[in-house]
Amino acid sequence: MSAMHDDMKKMVETLVRDNASLTKKYTAINDTVTELSERLNNLEQHLRESNLEIQAVPESHNENLPILLQQCSRVVGHNIQQDDVIKCTRVAKLNKENYIPVTTVCDFFNKCGNIITNPSDHMTCILGDVNLGNIKWSIETGCPLNHNCEKSTSLFNLFQSTAISQLNHLVNLNGRILDLAITNCPDLFTLTPSIPISRLDVHHPPFELVLSSEAASSVLHNYVEKLCFRKTDYDSCKRDISLIDWTQHALGMSCDNFTHHPITP
Repeated sequence: MSAMHDDMKKMVETLVRDNASLTKKYTAINDTVTELSERLNNLEQHLRESNLEIQAVPESHNENLPILLQQCSRVVGHNIQQDDVIKCTRVAKLNKENYIPVTTVCDFFNKCGNIITNPSDHMTCILGDVNLGNIKWSIETGCPLNHNCEKSTSLFNLFQSTAISQLNHLVNLNGRILDLAITNCPDLFTLTPSIPISRLDVHHPPFELVLSSEAASSVLHNYVEKLCFRKTDYDSCKRDISLIDWTQHALGMSCDNFTHHPITP
């Protein structure tokens, strides 16, 4: 019994010494990591002391960033030459789940006002995702009820200066309306929820905008259709198409019906 006690005592003493040694090593490693982190931070700050970060610059396809930088510099009263810039690049978003674009929409609203008021006798309907979820809309009048930022103020002023209405009142899962249907002839359109051809994200509930038959007969057909494939989610399209039973959908349908019939996986 005494031998077992002595062995246990020696084991405890060994564990205490090992623990003290490990604690000392941990403290030394922790101090080293802290020192290296500070040195790395100072080094990064030194490397970035000549960096210039510009935010909310609209992004376009095949853009020339050095030229864009020179244009921005002239706006603020400075003249940056190409020789002054070592490298110019866009920085990736920290939050890749953020779907809100960085482009400004104030100029877009001004263009909408010009389209609606000139000429004033034309029937106009403008559809778009403007990402102004903070705005509350009146179901009765179709006008914005609040404005608390530059973009929403620009939109509010547009509605105040023109006889237009916003028809879409389908809120997303966050209780917001991001997709707007703006028109100067609200009585001629009917907006209802619809089933999309391809799955959409939860931020954009699909809807169908139908023009009345009386108004449709007077619509000019000399329009130009322009599709934007650059922003298409091709992975989602391929996935949805692969889930469709084409034989089942095409069975007993004419070519025209098959082309225009909504298909869901």
